[in-house]
Amino acid sequence: MQINHFINGEFVTSENSFQKLNPFNQNILSTVSNANTLDIIKSIQAGQLAFYEWKDSTLVDRLGWLQKIKTEYVNFKNEIIRSEATDQGLSFKFTENSNFKIGLQIIDRLLIEINQQLESTEKNIIYTPVGLISVFLSWNLSNRLFIERALAAVMAGNTVIVKCSSSAPNTGNIWAQILKKINFPKGVIQFIYSDEQIVKDLLVTHPSVKAISFAGNLKNGSDVLKKSSLLSHNHFKKIQISCGGKNPAIVISEPDENIAADVLNSFMSGQGQLAWNSSRLFILEKHADIWKDLLNQYLQNMKPLENIEQDSVWSPMIKKSSVNLFNDIQSLAKSDQAKLIFSNHIQHVPENYLTPTFTKDMSNCSTLQQDQVTAPLFIISEVKYPFDIPKYSNVSYYGFGASLWSELSKGQKIIDQLDVGHVSQNKWFVYNSEPIRAVKQSSFGIQDYRIFGDFFSNAKVLS
Repeated sequence: MQINHFINGEFVTSENSFQKLNPFNQNILSTVSNANTLDIIKSIQAGQLAFYEWKDSTLVDRLGWLQKIKTEYVNFKNEIIRSEATDQGLSFKFTENSNFKIGLQIIDRLLIEINQQLESTEKNIIYTPVGLISVFLSWNLSNRLFIERALAAVMAGNTVIVKCSSSAPNTGNIWAQILKKINFPKGVIQFIYSDEQIVKDLLVTHPSVKAISFAGNLKNGSDVLKKSSLLSHNHFKKIQISCGGKNPAIVISEPDENIAADVLNSFMSGQGQLAWNSSRLFILEKHADIWKDLLNQYLQNMKPLENIEQDSVWSPMIKKSSVNLFNDIQSLAKSDQAKLIFSNHIQHVPENYLTPTFTKDMSNCSTLQQDQVTAPLFIISEVKYPFDIPKYSNVSYYGFGASLWSELSKGQKIIDQLDVGHVSQNKWFVYNSEPIRAVKQSSFGIQDYRIFGDFFSNAKVLS
């Protein structure tokens, strides 16, 4: 399949291309146009030109467009789920629940926000759009990120250029088809694909780009910040950067098979590659033997996810760099004589898969606790008292989210002390549709994803 840029309402092919591989079998899944400098300049010019008309569109007009988008989003349901799951090496079922359905909930939230603004009697605040915005999508669950970031920006009256991840280009391809079908105004939403650094730099540094919304790993996020900061003496840009996390899963309740499945799925679905994955499990010492049996039972029943139709949580790796990192950290664990827990029945691990491994706390585990290990190597920490958990969890440099399984009354003190942006009770927070305003190195800039908020809109106060 060929995937081309979507510039000024038309599909555009570049002279060069790169290949997106199928994570399940490493066959070529699609050939993707690789943007050059001229492609970016054309998209920026188109975005600027479209902004002059789109910024003056009425809220009623934008509401109508968003309703059309929702209709086609539902009509494209099967195509969206299949393409996202295949690109990202995830099951159809998981992608439907954590990506497509959450995306639909976000669209509904945007519709409500516009309607509330239309009905508002508060006329002393005037919201105006910012301008042309660059939106960088990470590969994992990128459909929901597009809706949360790009659609919100557009409904505020901005135009956007969306830089899709090279690992998940089909997100832009499907959405371009939706926009083309409803004859959405040209140049308001454009999609670019590239693995060239100069292209990424232009989308950050070009003076016509007024704001940057980035989702991805810390290295790339800090690079975006650095590039933007170098030009700050000439032009400040609004910035929001969302990075991954070392997310704790905390279980105070006595575990059973249902709780264990929910908890362990938060580790295994995505193999530590998702920003939403749990990476460390906190349990009470008195429940350690129960957890040992439940974990062994869970791992014994695990089979590789070989295609999107299956329902296994053992999915393939997306990036080869994660494989090398996994091996390095696992060697560190062994040298520290850590107790490694993995499935003993797995004889032959398929290519591009890593054996999910849990390890007990080590004396030399700072790397495991604090670095962004996007691979299936997880930590189990036993504590005597629940109030000790925040002390050990908060050592991470990241503060994205946490999932807590407990009676509501018993978990409140832990919630109050956790240094994260979101806490989900009795379910994995990947199924939360509200935007996550993370803390520490999981975020930078204005973490406001409302249409009429501090990032996608400028507020003028009349007094």
